This record gives sequence, structure tokens and C-alpha cells, in this order.
Amino acid sequence: MDTLPEECLLHLLSFVSTDPQSLHSLLLTSKTFFRLVSPILYQNPLHYVDAQLHHVKQRQARALRLLLAISFGTLQLLPIYRTGGTLPLARMPTIDYLSLYTFHSERLLLNIMALALPSGRRSPASADTQESLDGIAIADEAAVAPAHSQSKSRENRPYDLVQVHAKIHLALVSHSPQNIHIISFSTHNISILQPLVNQLSRLVRLELLKRKLREDLTGAQIFIQAHRQQFSTLQEIQIVPSASDRSDLSSLIIAMVNPRVVDVAHWYNADHYLDQFPLQDCCTLLMRRSTPPLTSALDPAILSTLPQLRTLRMSVFHQDIFSWAATRVRQMDAATDHKTRKTDQHAGLTSLSLQGQDKLLVPALVDACDGFRESIQELSGFSNFGDPTRFRLAWDWMLPRLSCLELEGTIAVYFDLVSLRHCPVLSELRLNIGRVIPDDWDALQKASQLACVSSSLRRLELSGYWALPDSALEGVLLPLVKQLQRLNLTWCAGPSARCLMQLLPQLTALRWLGMKATVEEKKEILSIKSPALDIDVVEM
Repeated sequence: MDTLPEECLLHLLSFVSTDPQSLHSLLLTSKTFFRLVSPILYQNPLHYVDAQLHHVKQRQARALRLLLAISFGTLQLLPIYRTGGTLPLARMPTIDYLSLYTFHSERLLLNIMALALPSGRRSPASADTQESLDGIAIADEAAVAPAHSQSKSRENRPYDLVQVHAKIHLALVSHSPQNIHIISFSTHNISILQPLVNQLSRLVRLELLKRKLREDLTGAQIFIQAHRQQFSTLQEIQIVPSASDRSDLSSLIIAMVNPRVVDVAHWYNADHYLDQFPLQDCCTLLMRRSTPPLTSALDPAILSTLPQLRTLRMSVFHQDIFSWAATRVRQMDAATDHKTRKTDQHAGLTSLSLQGQDKLLVPALVDACDGFRESIQELSGFSNFGDPTRFRLAWDWMLPRLSCLELEGTIAVYFDLVSLRHCPVLSELRLNIGRVIPDDWDALQKASQLACVSSSLRRLELSGYWALPDSALEGVLLPLVKQLQRLNLTWCAGPSARCLMQLLPQLTALRWLGMKATVEEKKEILSIKSPALDIDVVEM
């Protein structure tokens, strides 16, 4: 292991980047691993607390201990410390963890302050302060400090929770502001960090949360504008309003001037303001996916004005949103010899995910596959599980770079599987057809068409009422299944668990298998599987 280049070690560490226990164990093995693992483990340590602990009290206690462990200086800012109370793990940190800290979130303090603040000790709050206190429970004094350490004069000492929050946020970020890459804050509180804006030289992404309808956006706009006057690093923005918020938030994106990544997937009616966004340099646009109204005020050709766009996720608002791209390719083919025409394989969309009704979705996807045939790498389409449709997704031209295809709903039911022959590097395929299939559904024919998929396929997931017989898996599909590393048939009707058990010795490349089985079959499967194979069995 010591002889491997560090680039290889970093690639291996990427497979356990979300597993804090494994990262911590590796961190203790050698100086090299300590140096490589520390920036991964401590770039956002409180993320692990939220992800792995579901009990609120456990999460609060663990987060408080972690906060004190990574930054001993914050201890002096907590009122319980200043009033003679005790806190867990109140000791100097082993290393300078905050020098590795790259992601700062307001959520850091929203829940853990209850364990650090003795009850009944806050100053009379203003309207803004009281709003910030909503939803934050103050713990019993007995839970955080021994009674004998509290004098009567201290019990009535007031404190302002908002000021405490602001001081701790400033203390954490000001330690190494040049290392902060991502900030996640509410729109009305981000002004707390305004004094440090001229030191955030590597800030790349801003995640803004708008919790209430009346929250003012001015502070967030000023923060963005002030940072842009000093640096050009801030290129990504995510906006997360409350579920009921229908207000215009486009001023935040406009303040970014020319963002490269715009994530408004949580903004319900962002499509109403899309034409106001400055997207000339945008590479990634993530919008809410849903089945929209049949009509839209947006110009169908609006996407043609975004020359840098590479990743797009949105609802289909018109069937001709990519007709301009298909027309451009046909004109180029007509003007030159298609075999000798040189194309820029890196121009155009590389990742596309659309959702909508079949009559809008299918024409849009066909045009996208045609217009971006040289560049598209990931393609997803989602429609409803409903009545039969006359719209059929298919193509008869090569998609030389398409590696991942995901279809769900009626668009998957009526997808022409023969089109997969034109995808020579397809490595991942997910098809969910649901429970309603046409009367003329021919399972054996579908199996034969699937068998013609590229030999590069490594991950296959089939969901819905495919009705694949055991004979299909044992016969025409067997060469395909033998090359797979991941096969998910958990929610697929057929083949049987007994058939899969019999084939396991032949599936030497398989590393993960999802399937349904009875309790008895599950025990038998787990007893015969190889150590290298991970099987997830759903009991019937």
C-alpha cells in the first residue's frame, strides 16, 4: 500500500468518503493516511452526525462534543461556560481541525445550543431575535450543569441567543476563512458573516435557505455583491425556500451576475422566472422535476441561449425545447459529409434529466438525443404510470458517449429496446415500467432485445411487471448477466429466487444482487453466496 502513488490512494479513499468510522480507522494507520484522510474526514464533520444519528438528543450531544473538540475557543463564547457550568469534552483539540474545515452551515448551531445554554437566561428579545428563537428548545439546567455551581446572581444574568450564535459562527469561520469553500445559511442571517467577506478568497458555493415568507433578501444580496467585488470564485448558488413560498427569489441569482451552477430544485415555481436568470455562462441548471401544466409562458427556444450548459434537470414545458439542437445537427449533416464532418464532442449537453407527460417528454428526448448525439453521457426520463400512450421513445443513430440511461413510467414501457444497440459504451441501465403493461407485451421478445445491449453494461436494474420467465435468464440473458457487477431485480416480477440461486456460481463478476425471496430461500442464498458478493434480499 505504501508503494502506491497518492493519486491512487485518494481514489481508493473516495469509496469510503461517507463512512466516518472507516476514515477514522485509516487516519490512525500511518502518517501518509493521516495527511490524506484528515481533509476528507474534517471538511464537514457535523454532516456525519446528522447522517448517522436519528435520535435528536443523541445528535445534539454528539454535535456539541464535536464542536468543542474541533474548536476549543468556542467554549469561551457559550453562556454555560461563562456562568460556571460544565460541558462535555472541554479540552484542547488534538490537531488544528478547523484548518481542514471547508463547509460551514448555519445548522451547526440550530439544535445543539439547547445543551449549552442554561434555561431561563436570555435577554428580552426583539422581534427579530424572537423569530430566531422559534423552534429551539432550551434544555433544563440540570441536564447541562450541576446545581451547586450556579449562584442566585448568575441565574438572572441575561444573554442574547442571536449574539451568541453570531459570535460562534464568526469564531469558526474566521479561524481559516481562506479554506472555506461552501457556506450554507439562511437569507436573513448571512449578514452575520459580512465582516469576513473580504477574507473568503476560496468561497465557491452559496446555499441559501429562506424559511419564512417575510424574510428579507437584502442581506444575502449585499453579501454576494460584496464578495464579487473582492473575488471571482463564487460561481455556484442553491436556493431552498419553504415549501409554501411562491415569491420571486430571482434577485439572488441576478446578484451572482454570471453563475456557473444554479440549483433551484427546491423552488416550486422557479420556472416562472427562468427567463430572468443570468445564465449565459451557466454549466449546470437544476430545476424542480414534476408534471407541469400543459401550457407555459416560457419561450420553447430559451435553452438555445445557454451555450455553456452541460447538465440540465427540469420539467418539460414544451415538446420543442430541443428542436433547435436537432435542426442544427441536420443542417450540419446536409452541408458536409457526415463521415468526414468534425464535431466538438465536448460541446452540448452531457447530462440530461427530464420529467413530464409523454406527449411533451418523448419528442423532447428524441430531439435531445439527436441534437446532442456526440456529447450526451447521462440520460433520464420520468413520466407517469398511467394509460397506454402512442408516443414511443426510439433512435436509430449512434450515441457514442451515452453511459447511463434511466427511464421510469410509460416512457419506459414503450421504449424501443432496439435503440440500445446504438449505445456502444452503455454501462448503467435502469428501467421501471410499473405494474401496468400493454396486452401485447412479449416478455421473451423484450429479453432478446435486452440481450443485445453493449458488452460494456455493468449495472442493470429492472423494476415493474416485466414477467421475465426463468428460461429467459437461463438462456438468452445469461451472457449479459454474467458480465454484470450490479443486478437489481428486487421489484421485478420474475425470474424466481430459485433460478437466481442456481445461477450464482456462474455470476463471478457480480458484486451486488438485489432480489425477492421467502425466508427459507433467503437463508439458503446467504449460505451459498461467495464472500465477494453482497446480496440484499427482500422477504416475500
